[in-house]
Amino acid sequence: VTVGLRKFWQEFDASHTVALPFCCPIWAPDRNLNVAPSEANSADFDDQLLKINFSYDIDDNTMVYATWSEGFRHGGANSFPTSGFAGVDTSFLVFQPDEATNIEFGVKGSIGDTTRYSFAAYRIDWENAQLDVYAGALGIPGVVNGDEARSQGLDALVSDYYYPALSQAATQLWQTGELSLPKAWNLISKNPAAIMGKASIGSIDYGMRADLVIMNKETLQIEATLCDGRIAYASGEAANRLFKASTSKPAIAAE
Repeated sequence: VTVGLRKFWQEFDASHTVALPFCCPIWAPDRNLNVAPSEANSADFDDQLLKINFSYDIDDNTMVYATWSEGFRHGGANSFPTSGFAGVDTSFLVFQPDEATNIEFGVKGSIGDTTRYSFAAYRIDWENAQLDVYAGALGIPGVVNGDEARSQGLDALVSDYYYPALSQAATQLWQTGELSLPKAWNLISKNPAAIMGKASIGSIDYGMRADLVIMNKETLQIEATLCDGRIAYASGEAANRLFKASTSKPAIAAE
């Protein structure tokens, strides 16, 4: 069980002036388009947030959990003018924090060595929703509070390690014309190796480690792999060629 509490105090000040220096003196004798300057406004807030989380391991592969938590987005002050032709009602000068209350419970775990799953039900209640507005005749941007809202539903995720997915993603990009095969293959070989700082793998070149895959040109299936120059796996036509010393050349790409 985990319990958390956060207390906050906030103060805000805002001011805004809209002027049109080249406006005709008849319409703006003081060079202020509103004829009166917009007001400086301020606001302060204090509140606390609470979070309670419960989790329990049914066994080594299954966990149930429940969470109740509060969240907020701070309030503030708008700098709308309150007089002149662009003036707005004074009730829009300050906007309150919007708050969310979240309830979630579910189960997550694993099946075997590769399959992961999670199922959850949730509900989020949103109060004093903050909405962007453009107020007055000049469309001055600001924020106001709206009404309440609710989001609720079920969430399910099941994932597994499916080893052909990487090569299938690269060949799909190539077959649909999005990328050439070398560029598509770089997305699963050279680029990840570079990100991980592995300078000796990811491409076929002098001085690189001989980690290779052999792909059937017709079926686009991976039929063999070589790790550091040694055969780690072979099947199908690749196995026939490798072990029978065939002179035909299979399609090869870097792992």
